[in-house]
Amino acid sequence: MARYGGEEFAIILPFSSEPDARKVAERAVRTIAESGIVHEATELTPEVVTISAGYCTLISTGQAGEAQRLRERADKALYEAKRSGRNRAHGET
Repeated sequence: MARYGGEEFAIILPFSSEPDARKVAERAVRTIAESGIVHEATELTPEVVTISAGYCTLISTGQAGEAQRLRERADKALYEAKRSGRNRAHGET
């Protein structure tokens, strides 16, 4: 796991399938919500820290730009999770 930007983190899962990535993302969302960290400024109920997660998979062929496409697809999935109500995971295929 690595911090990517101010409030974003990346988890790289080598040799993982889409179902594996989905499980990890959903577990992260659930674990953070269940931790019960108080967040008084949130509009969500209950007033605890939550995360939104975007995930995608890529089988590399060694072509230029693959890492960039992977990042863009994961970012698109993250923003779809946020648009869909937050506190959830969304995948980009």
